[in-house]
Amino acid sequence: MYSTKRIATCQSGRPGSSLKNYSMPRQKNYEELCQPLKPGSLAAIQWGLVSAALRTVGKTSHGIRIGFQHGFDSGSMLDYIYQNQAKGALIVGKILDRIFLNQIGWRGIRQRKEHLQQLLKELIQTRHARSQPVHVADVASGPGRYLLELARELGEEDLRVTLRDWDAVGLEEAASLTRKFGLTTVQIQRGDAFNPEDLKRITPPPQVVI
Repeated sequence: MYSTKRIATCQSGRPGSSLKNYSMPRQKNYEELCQPLKPGSLAAIQWGLVSAALRTVGKTSHGIRIGFQHGFDSGSMLDYIYQNQAKGALIVGKILDRIFLNQIGWRGIRQRKEHLQQLLKELIQTRHARSQPVHVADVASGPGRYLLELARELGEEDLRVTLRDWDAVGLEEAASLTRKFGLTTVQIQRGDAFNPEDLKRITPPPQVVI
């Protein structure tokens, strides 16, 4: 979770962050969010209470604890959202975790996973009908659960998978999932998704890059 002050800091120096092409209401909202909260204001008090709750009782939720440990935008977090199984300390932790997992953003992430898997299935079927290979590489995969599930479902002879990430924790989780699913041809590599030369080292060259 990021405070509005941190968001403003991240956005202010980012090239191309101008919102001149956005509608005025959206630009106004953006500018308001970029302003530090006024000490003593209702918004500041509300944020302080939410932040304190998340860092105390909120950590009884397994998902919130993963977020604080690895980042709410990390591969580990994404994998937990995909699993959609509430966990936590005591009853309160599980209840909070289910509320956390049911947030609209996370529901959208799970829907995106289903759509991506379906699109990949259609692509694989099309290429196989033409006797063409299918090598899919995710260059910032984290654990890569969605691809590993697909490889297990379709068979490794129909889908070659390469998982790459800079985060060692995500790659360890990918290796664990690969073993759990009984997959033997999946490539797991540490790599920089923002380095074109590093990406060129993916072999064989993938037909699909995510």
